[in-house]
Amino acid sequence: SVSAIDSISHTLEEVNGATSSIAAAVEEQTVTLADISQNLTVLAQGASKFKENIGQVTGSADRLVEQAR
Repeated sequence: SVSAIDSISHTLEEVNGATSSIAAAVEEQTVTLADISQNLTVLAQGASKFKENIGQVTGSADRLVEQAR
C-alpha cells in the first residue's frame, strides 16, 4: 500500500513537471506571437508609407513631364 502511494506520488510529480514545461513553452510561444504581430504591424505601416512616397514620386515625375512639354 505504501509502495502504491509512493508510485502514485512519483507519477503525479512527473505529470506536474511536464505540465510546468508545457505551460512555459506556451508562454514563450505567446510572447513570440506577440512580437511577430507587432513586427507585422510595423511592416504594414512601412509598406503604406512606402506606397505613399512612391505616389508622391510618381506625381512629381508627372509634373516634371508636363512642365517639359
